[in-house]
Amino acid sequence: MAQAPPGARRTPSAELLQSRRERREAMRAEWWSHAREVLFTGIELNAKQSRQVEALIEALLQNHSREREIAAELRAAGSEMDPQRRATLREEQSQLMQQRKSRGDLFEAMRSSLTEAQRPVFDMNRARLVAERQAREKAPPEDPVSGPRSPSS
Repeated sequence: MAQAPPGARRTPSAELLQSRRERREAMRAEWWSHAREVLFTGIELNAKQSRQVEALIEALLQNHSREREIAAELRAAGSEMDPQRRATLREEQSQLMQQRKSRGDLFEAMRSSLTEAQRPVFDMNRARLVAERQAREKAPPEDPVSGPRSPSS
């Protein structure tokens, strides 16, 4: 088997890229499941509220998934020299980006489905979720073999 010259950039295989995408999607879905659990701890949602929250999260996850599909399709259309297909995909990509909500916008949409009595609990839970994220971002990165690194490593 021929080896790449030193310094040559190796591109990941399509299978590896697909595997990474699937892991990212699974991690995103897992995070939103956790976020939903934290945000609504101590809040009894009625059926309508629960459906609204689920619909918001599902729409976000589907939007992210479709954006990744479009990016892959754009790469393929670019290599196939198909300008019409690329233009169609870019238009769809643009529409999705305009529809995309930030995490804060999504939280506000969830909050708006709550009653006045539920909102203070949601606000405290949201602060807890933000604090969790900040703590995770400040923590030293984990080594996949030996676990968390100490600050002195």
